[in-house]
Amino acid sequence: MKSLDVKDLPKLLREWPERTTALRAQTAYLSTERVFNDIQQRIPASQEYTTYRKALRFGRVAGTSEEEPAFAIYADPKARRVKRLDRNKVLLYVKVKRKRRLRIPPEILILEKFNPWTVDTLPFSPDKRWALTITRKAGARVVDSIAAKKKFQRSKIRKMLFKAGVRKLKKDNDLKVPKQITGLPDVALEAIRAEFGLGKRAIPHWRPAILGLVHGGLRSMLKTATGKELISAFTESDFQNWRKWPTRTTRHLKFAEARKYQGFQKRLGLRVS
Repeated sequence: MKSLDVKDLPKLLREWPERTTALRAQTAYLSTERVFNDIQQRIPASQEYTTYRKALRFGRVAGTSEEEPAFAIYADPKARRVKRLDRNKVLLYVKVKRKRRLRIPPEILILEKFNPWTVDTLPFSPDKRWALTITRKAGARVVDSIAAKKKFQRSKIRKMLFKAGVRKLKKDNDLKVPKQITGLPDVALEAIRAEFGLGKRAIPHWRPAILGLVHGGLRSMLKTATGKELISAFTESDFQNWRKWPTRTTRHLKFAEARKYQGFQKRLGLRVS
């Protein structure tokens, strides 16, 4: 920094602590905004992901301090929910909760391996301790096709489950799941399917977007108009926009809700610190 660029160096130095705090907050905002936009661009453009894309939100986490604000990218669960379980128009996906130090029962892994299922072919409803049973709307023809495939695989699946220790499967065709099965928001399924793959090829978008910010994204951001303002906060005594930082967001996420995303963050397996 050249001294001739600073009109009032004593003033700049006096404000430096406050400017630094504001700059950190604004950097957090801009970084989250950049990742959000990158994720939106990386989500497949096909119609099946439209609901997921529109459900994503970007806002500040309520309850965080003015000095160290936090921002989050999240999906609005009210965007679209499975209100009623239509047995003939829904597929079921068993998603194992892979937690460290816990050994997943083999029969639960078998259910996940043979995704998707229909309501009448899922051998049993997995314990919520080990897996989620996720619903997804589907056309009657697709459901019939999956049901026919499961009928063909039934003997193989029964043998695998029996070997895993499951003894309560009936010999007839009455392979039911409880009527109280919980339907999760479609957006939750879309996020999991796209990022990690669930019954189809994975299309990662969260990991690349976050890693893109870490590996060069911040440097490239400094070359933009908003990035240059960050530099001005440290170099120009008459630059006062820093007093308005961080940029206000119209959306807010409750702190308790933000904590629910910790499992998803861990699943991404990123270590950027």
